[in-house]
Amino acid sequence: MSDSHLQIQNPPLISAGFVLLAAALWGTLGTLYKAAADAYGLTPVTIVFWRAALAALGLGFALLIVVPLAGGGWRRLRVRAADWPIFITFGLLGVTAFYILYIYAVLLVGVAVSVVLLYTSPVFVAVLSWRFLGEPFQRRKTIALILTLTGCILVARAYDPSLLQVNWLGILCGLGSGFTYALYSILGKFSLHRGYTIGVMSFYVYAIGAVGLLVISFLGEGGLDALFSVEDPGAWLLLSAVALFATIGGLYLYTAGLRHLQAGVASILATFEPVVATSLAFFVVGEKIEWPQIVGGCMIITSVLVVQRRG
Repeated sequence: MSDSHLQIQNPPLISAGFVLLAAALWGTLGTLYKAAADAYGLTPVTIVFWRAALAALGLGFALLIVVPLAGGGWRRLRVRAADWPIFITFGLLGVTAFYILYIYAVLLVGVAVSVVLLYTSPVFVAVLSWRFLGEPFQRRKTIALILTLTGCILVARAYDPSLLQVNWLGILCGLGSGFTYALYSILGKFSLHRGYTIGVMSFYVYAIGAVGLLVISFLGEGGLDALFSVEDPGAWLLLSAVALFATIGGLYLYTAGLRHLQAGVASILATFEPVVATSLAFFVVGEKIEWPQIVGGCMIITSVLVVQRRG
């Protein structure tokens, strides 16, 4: 095989590897959330606040110090006045609401169920795009919607109402995380079309989301004490891993993967996330999953493949 042939073939393979690695990092989030809550007694709001705040600080350091030193300048951080409502909405829905809903889903119904419910987001995107962006709702999207609804019923164990192992509030939080993540995708596309880079957009979105979580903590029981009483070095190490690796690292690996992959292909590869999350839930956390729930999860993942299918 010639060197030129390798040069043509390697970029897509490397890009696919980036996307799979990003999905693997995202798949660790549920287990890391559980560890932070169980091992260190951190409240859910504390965990997600520091996820957003440390991610914003990391990106801010890179954009304000590293990039200018490399000759990139800092003027790119400027946001047009007309775009602030977009960024504020994006931060409050895509970070504040999404992070809160997802971590409560993880803690209430477990890692495996919550990550499967999160993957209802592509179907929400299809419905929202049809309703607000005028995109056609073809037969394949209808099939995906039916698969998703049926899958959710199985994952929620609605086939046996006498079993109370699944918390319905947790199920609603899981579906809410899928919905807010769908809004994250739509608002992200809109922000990028306004000319902002992934880094700049993410910096402001994480920062605004952290402020929203700060307000929630202030209004909740215990006030701000829980946020700023984290003292254990192990807890800080875990929170840093969530922010820098699972959040920023996953974002940039996925973005790098898009350079040589179609968005639909990348989205399909990203379904590796629930595989990783479910495996960690089973082998590390010790969660038990019934076979109808596995079938329901497969139906939801299949709906993602259907809705991403082209032609």
